[in-house]
Amino acid sequence: MANDLRIAYSSFCTTTISIGSRSRAAVQIDWTEYWNEPSPPLLIQAGGSAAGRRLAGTRAEGVFAAELTKEGAIEHYREVKGYAAAAGRSPGDVKILPGVLLSLGGTEEEARRRSDELHDLGPTSYSVQWLSGSLGIDASVLPLDEPFPEDVLRQALDPAFAGGSIGFRQSIVKQIRATRPTVREYLKQTRYAGSGHHGFVGTPEQFADHVEDWWRSGAIDGFNLQPDVLADGLEVIADEVVPLLRRRGLFRHAPWTRPSRSRRWPRVPRAPAGWPRLPCTVTTRTTSPAASPRPTICPAGGRGWSSA
Repeated sequence: MANDLRIAYSSFCTTTISIGSRSRAAVQIDWTEYWNEPSPPLLIQAGGSAAGRRLAGTRAEGVFAAELTKEGAIEHYREVKGYAAAAGRSPGDVKILPGVLLSLGGTEEEARRRSDELHDLGPTSYSVQWLSGSLGIDASVLPLDEPFPEDVLRQALDPAFAGGSIGFRQSIVKQIRATRPTVREYLKQTRYAGSGHHGFVGTPEQFADHVEDWWRSGAIDGFNLQPDVLADGLEVIADEVVPLLRRRGLFRHAPWTRPSRSRRWPRVPRAPAGWPRLPCTVTTRTTSPAASPRPTICPAGGRGWSSA
């Protein structure tokens, strides 16, 4: 398992990021030669309204989407890429990145047990409160052992209705109408199938299958991964999921040598030749889960976080 995490953020500074472990060499990302110059910020759109999707296609460079089904994700993907093409952009200039809630285990049974144990730590009222906020209703008045009333679902899809995120409401209602659960059954399902963002509970191998399926189906350009527990959820992704994706040709083998701005969106104008570079490095090294971060100010004025 990874036991060394280095991560940093700084403005106008040289930054180094690496992820390593006791058993293998660290992945090294050195931005020294590439990225201590000002640049336009990435434009990331989030929200599933019609206006939001048009904005994503015409202006955004990335989309943090909320999708519970592959079919819904494909529809969203094609719609936003179509808006991009209609605006004279390359569809590849906007990346669709749905969130996925992850619980991974050595077996599917172990992963489900992990998910159940985490959910059971919270009070029983938490899930109902979450549903109320997501749909913009008082879910506590809904009979737990009856299906969702159709008028509640219609209200949640009304663009004029102000409750919750429209993207979350759309994905939740689509899932409820597809499976027709009772309220109690739906709240149980969300442990494994997601809630707003879709969920995945299973083994690293099964998750690699899932990523490949969605990607080859034209549903995603990538996923916004949301592991259930930090930081061991990240360690499983780095040490078990990433090697599987590499063997399938879905993840790079070479270390990163440029930041995400120029890797994913290379058409952004660069600073003029001769732009002054400021000598500064900000690095965070975490060697223990108990280590607490402290801020570091670099000489050039960038701000980072460091824990020894």
